[in-house]
Amino acid sequence: MAVTQYTKENSDVLKNLFNKTFFNGWAKPRFDKKDEVFQSIEIYLTPECNLGCEYCYVNKFSKDTYPKELRNSKTILNNLRLLLNWLIENKYTPKIDLFSGAGVESELGLEALELILDVYSKVDDSLKPEYISIPTNFTFITDDKITERVDSLMNNFKAINIHVGLSISVDGKYMEQNRPWKNPRMVNAKMVTSETEIRDDEYYDKVFDFAVKYNAGFHPMVYSHNIELWKKNWLWFQEKFEEKGIPFKNIYLLEIRNQEWTSNQILEYTDFLEFIIDWTFEKKFGKDPKKLADFILSAGYNTLRSPFLARGRGTTCSLQTTMFVRLGDLDIIGCHRQSYDGYDFGKFIVEDNKIVDIEAKNLEMAIGILTFDLATQPYCEQCMLKDICSGGCMGAQLETNGDPFIPIPTVCDLLHHKHYTLINKYIELGVYKYMKPKLSQVVITTNEMLYNAVKNEKEST
Repeated sequence: MAVTQYTKENSDVLKNLFNKTFFNGWAKPRFDKKDEVFQSIEIYLTPECNLGCEYCYVNKFSKDTYPKELRNSKTILNNLRLLLNWLIENKYTPKIDLFSGAGVESELGLEALELILDVYSKVDDSLKPEYISIPTNFTFITDDKITERVDSLMNNFKAINIHVGLSISVDGKYMEQNRPWKNPRMVNAKMVTSETEIRDDEYYDKVFDFAVKYNAGFHPMVYSHNIELWKKNWLWFQEKFEEKGIPFKNIYLLEIRNQEWTSNQILEYTDFLEFIIDWTFEKKFGKDPKKLADFILSAGYNTLRSPFLARGRGTTCSLQTTMFVRLGDLDIIGCHRQSYDGYDFGKFIVEDNKIVDIEAKNLEMAIGILTFDLATQPYCEQCMLKDICSGGCMGAQLETNGDPFIPIPTVCDLLHHKHYTLINKYIELGVYKYMKPKLSQVVITTNEMLYNAVKNEKEST
């Protein structure tokens, strides 16, 4: 009886927390969420993927984060329908992130999208999500039939006033070795393997053409391995952008914040950052420092802008703004990389094939994650970057340290070098003086403190 009462009380607290955060944001009108923090739900379909990327946690740890016994397609699709019906019944209209090891590459991913289309085609626009985002490795483009299905789905969603955005997770021509194919498979009626299939120029032409057609963005992963090739890779991306008429800024660089970074790789990375700045400064702004300053602080590349914006919450990761649901068992998890046993916040309770309640599983972890602020946690509170640092990946920290709240030393080293490199480069080019009037005092103090500390250390040696 005591356990039951304890569980009930924890569940009441968890639901109260969700009511004041996610559910409050989702209940706002569909097109009135511009300034809302809690906008999204991430629906985690499956970790199954056709690539074996070196850096990917799905490739390494999916047996623990999404056990095989939970990967029944029939159950996943039924749970998806239950979740959508629950959202509609409660008049919740969050933006939907449809996450999977492979997005629209898998039959399950396509069937999930078709189910979402079917459900929302039967309800009023006021009950529909404004936006569905799908990260995809874009290998579907190698198969004509799958490409036709994706193309049809994109148009059908548009017809019911839901925008579907494909976020293109390709790392580029010179990063192929980081993303090998995993298994032999049928493509256009032919069996292919990683040895027989190469993502060649023809493949990339199809990717970029599809991106143009649907205004899709690129988010390549910047990984420690082969980091020395990223200058060449950057130029290749920009050549393709120019060829296809894509804006040069349409690239979001995602740093892989795993533990593998070595000192030499970090130096290669900072050298790459300086290369991007020099290229943009010369090629796009005619070496005009004011124009580059305006670009960096407005529409500029994310990785060059992040140290010059005050962090708006405890950590910049979406885990503090998005509810993550694993469809195999309808568990509410910290994020797709923190879905290890014991770390799930709670779960949706189903009776008679309908979601009827939410039960807490680890209330303390839910509160800890949603209220976490790296500026006040013991490992960061004495760090000079604490007020502006984007922080590490809490999933990677859990895997490396056994604790999601403990930073990885090599990642801290990476971020310190990144911040110093950027402030030093902008001062050197005469850009920083145009940025400074637009920066908050905490940003100014942090960056200049780091710059002067490194400068003094260099002078003393």
